[in-house]
Amino acid sequence: MATLQRVVFVELDVAVLHGLKDYAASANNVLAPHGITVDDVAFARFFIGRTGSAAVAAALGKAGATGDADALASRILDEFKPALLKRVASVKAACAKFAAPLLARDIRVAWVTQLSEADVREALGEGALVMSETAQLVGCHGWESWRRLCRKLNVHERLCAAVVGSGLSAKGAVSSGLYVAACADPLAQNQDFGGVDVMAETINEALAKDVLRMLWQKT
Repeated sequence: MATLQRVVFVELDVAVLHGLKDYAASANNVLAPHGITVDDVAFARFFIGRTGSAAVAAALGKAGATGDADALASRILDEFKPALLKRVASVKAACAKFAAPLLARDIRVAWVTQLSEADVREALGEGALVMSETAQLVGCHGWESWRRLCRKLNVHERLCAAVVGSGLSAKGAVSSGLYVAACADPLAQNQDFGGVDVMAETINEALAKDVLRMLWQKT
């Protein structure tokens, strides 16, 4: 009898790289000429949970400034992605240690990112399963993204888990039927992580073992 496949989806950008600070820095650089400072408070107020264009429009409106919100949002992403990619190689060892206990039990680990799959795979190792998924809202993946990722791998949500970096991503993953662990990005720690099965400070082998117990006990 065939064994149903289990997958752990990991938000590389936010849960592992804690990349919201990179996004905020890029937004600050792009919007500074318009008289807008994107510090932690402004980022939480205007950006988190909004589309990039809506976030920029809100920041411009508050500052009484004008600009093409769509174009500025695209520039922020264009600056954010290379900055994030530079740091992927630095987490290769941590990612490998996290994945090892899961792979040993025939549980696949999928690294979810907004970056190029080929670039991330090169940084993490050619054997890594990398899935490029655009975050429709800044700092999170909604339930549609998690369902889409499961469909791509042809797996059942209730047999899988997500490791997320924000409370908004957690809600999306829970809504889609996944079990959820969280490594909160520092700029998302004030969000509601209700419904999460496991909380951890960083991605490591101990978290992998928690996820493993969570999957085998609950499915």
